[in-house]
Amino acid sequence: MCGTYSLSNFLLRQGGLIGNYHANKFLLNQPSLTQVDSTINFNWGQNSIVSTKAESVSVEWTGFLRASTTGQFIFTTHSNDGVRVYLN
Repeated sequence: MCGTYSLSNFLLRQGGLIGNYHANKFLLNQPSLTQVDSTINFNWGQNSIVSTKAESVSVEWTGFLRASTTGQFIFTTHSNDGVRVYLN
């Protein structure tokens, strides 16, 4: 579905996370775009980075997060087709 997508903003380690952007929902085939994202805070509407259809985008970010303090953290996302978050 078309709409507005946003992802909450987090402090990342120096340089950022590697984002592999796919022009499909399922992370299939080679990424259409690979870039280092120093901030994850996107608001995609009708047009996206790798496709003219906002609902046909999936992104896999890899790397390390560095917390500025110890304690509990909350990751938040607003999406319409699902989100998976793996932290190890």
